[in-house]
Amino acid sequence: METRAQGRWESASIRAKLVVAFSAFMILLVSMAGVGAWRLAQLDAAATRMASVNLTMERLVGEWLSHTRANAVRATVLTLSDDQELQRILGPELAATSKRVGELQGKVEALLAGERPRQLFAEMGQRRKDYLAARERVLEKRKAGQGAEAAALLQSAMLPAVGTYVDSIQALATYYTEEVGRDAALARASADSGRNVLVGFCLAGVLAS
Repeated sequence: METRAQGRWESASIRAKLVVAFSAFMILLVSMAGVGAWRLAQLDAAATRMASVNLTMERLVGEWLSHTRANAVRATVLTLSDDQELQRILGPELAATSKRVGELQGKVEALLAGERPRQLFAEMGQRRKDYLAARERVLEKRKAGQGAEAAALLQSAMLPAVGTYVDSIQALATYYTEEVGRDAALARASADSGRNVLVGFCLAGVLAS
């Protein structure tokens, strides 16, 4: 069988040999283009997901965490300090930052996808409610002139509440940080794999020629 095939190839015309070689070369080119397109599609998907969702969520949740920590400090100062100038400055800042956190909460919710981030977000929302309720009770005591009661409530309720709230925000932030890392790793692996396949095709073409 092998000798007969070799004989047919040797007896074939130059034109026929050129047609076979050209066809093989075209198949190789089409295969290379297909692999390249496939890998580019994978890279594009990873880059799009990283840029449009995960990086955005990482930034939004990071800002949320920063504002929450800042407001916890403001609420603590408002509770413990008798300085009227500080009260005048920090009160509006506390309200404005709470409004911004509410806006961030809406933006994050609109981008959520997947069961795990939704669970983390729901837990974070409940922790925020608990913290805001405790903070409101503390500040009401302070406004009513009950400084000692406000300080006691700060220690027993507000600070523990803000601690668990911050932990829940950090959990969501960590989730999206890890997602960004996974997307970057996928993009690198796809690029490396595509490059290796293309190199293989090129070597095959050189050997075939």
